[in-house]
Amino acid sequence: MCKQCATYKRLLDEMTSIPEGLPVDIAMTPAERRILGALLGQPGLWLSRHQLSAASRVDHPETPRHAIKTLDVLVSRLRHRIAEAGAPIEIETLRGYGYRAAIRETVA
Repeated sequence: MCKQCATYKRLLDEMTSIPEGLPVDIAMTPAERRILGALLGQPGLWLSRHQLSAASRVDHPETPRHAIKTLDVLVSRLRHRIAEAGAPIEIETLRGYGYRAAIRETVA
């Protein structure tokens, strides 16, 4: 891996604040990783679509509607990846506003 790629990967990993001890081994795109990092960095708090769009860097200043739709698709894919991995993370939607993440309690 080149030095620039390693630096970029390290920065992405730092931006994703997945809590310690979570059994999360999810393959995801950089934009999905930034969305998950933003949501888990503010657990339980609602983040607007515009905040997440900026965090994921899919913001299109000339066409904000496209950025919002892109964000919705990324969140949908992220939910699917989380479910496939069996991770105890739930992404909830507040219609007309945005999303929040919650850690589901696992039953032993």
